[in-house]
Amino acid sequence: MAIKKITRGLDKIEVGDVAVDGGPGTTLAALGLSDRDSAVTLIEEEPTIDRLYAHEIDEPLDVEVTGGTKQLLFTVVDPDLDTLAKIFGGTVTGTGATATYELPSSKSILDQTVKITPRKGLVITMARAAVYGKINADFAKAAKFAVDIVAEALQPAKAGVGSLTFGPEKV
Repeated sequence: MAIKKITRGLDKIEVGDVAVDGGPGTTLAALGLSDRDSAVTLIEEEPTIDRLYAHEIDEPLDVEVTGGTKQLLFTVVDPDLDTLAKIFGGTVTGTGATATYELPSSKSILDQTVKITPRKGLVITMARAAVYGKINADFAKAAKFAVDIVAEALQPAKAGVGSLTFGPEKV
């Protein structure tokens, strides 16, 4: 029996603007390095199941299923000021060692394409995702300042494009 395709490890996670036609974007870049001590997970939540029952019988007459939310969770371990501005909105002021960034008072949600490239196996692309960040800072001696990223799959605007695409294969 042949072994099925195995997908494992992480090479990179890239994000970028959704294409003008509503399909997956092609100009993508990594936000930074992902934290090896944090989970990098793509999780589909439990679906919502709506069963139609009659009083006279115990078995459902009909069942409707709505798929669960699909979220990618990862942590950028080396965020710089430009990464903070990309994820949280706002702009970097100044240049070089004197540059600063101020966190806006409102949370920003980006409409982005997200591409997960494993070390080997199937590349996974979210054609359109709601992307936002959360500060994850610990200033203990062996700790770090990081940004947790959440990317939630959305319905693509382009007809015939799924929310998740598996493949091509990275060898």
